[in-house]
Amino acid sequence: MMKILSLIVFVILLSWTWHVVHSSAPIEFETHSDIQQKIANHLIDEFNIALEKLSRDPDFQDKVFYIKLLNTVGKNDWSAEIHPSTKGFESLANKMHDGIMKELKKKIK
Repeated sequence: MMKILSLIVFVILLSWTWHVVHSSAPIEFETHSDIQQKIANHLIDEFNIALEKLSRDPDFQDKVFYIKLLNTVGKNDWSAEIHPSTKGFESLANKMHDGIMKELKKKIK
């Protein structure tokens, strides 16, 4: 009799556990690569903020100018995790060219 009662309790608890696990929202967690990506994004963002501030500093305004290149290379324009493909480099070069020309026109005026 005790074995049957134990089996019934076990089945009830198993059913309850299954219900709890499958009725609540899945637990979100970050993978190692997700954390690496967030760290890299943070470092790049902070570096860009520092460069932009430097370009606005009165001591450097005539010596440094800032061209925002963030998000210039599309997701599919990378040949490796940190190296743009030919198309990615073309996008960067075009944006840099436009930024340099804009700054040169300011200097000529």
